[in-house]
Amino acid sequence: MALWLASCTSAPALPVHVAAVAPTAVVFRACVHELSLQFGRLELVDAEAFRLQTAWAPVAEPSGERRAFVFADDGALAVVVEARWLNAPLVGLPEWSAVELDVAGSQALATRLAAVLRALPPG
Repeated sequence: MALWLASCTSAPALPVHVAAVAPTAVVFRACVHELSLQFGRLELVDAEAFRLQTAWAPVAEPSGERRAFVFADDGALAVVVEARWLNAPLVGLPEWSAVELDVAGSQALATRLAAVLRALPPG
């Protein structure tokens, strides 16, 4: 799993664990739904491996983008949120910063997914 995340980002991927939960189809659908609400379009949806990746979604302040990964990790769900920012120099064209780990975003998404999973009916 670490190699997959390393291939997705230049930042060190330090996942925030959501909960010790069986990666069932119901849990997967709940994660797909919540990620779609929070980030919009999903770029990777792999139910068999329980891997999800969102497309980059705009962030207003400061100008930038974020994307999220959710995956099964040793009997738990894990979350990584990454960010990049638009740098606008005085002279020249704007360019993206390096991709970095969004620790606060990862923790917020993990908290939200934990609440969503607790609200699922048992079974």
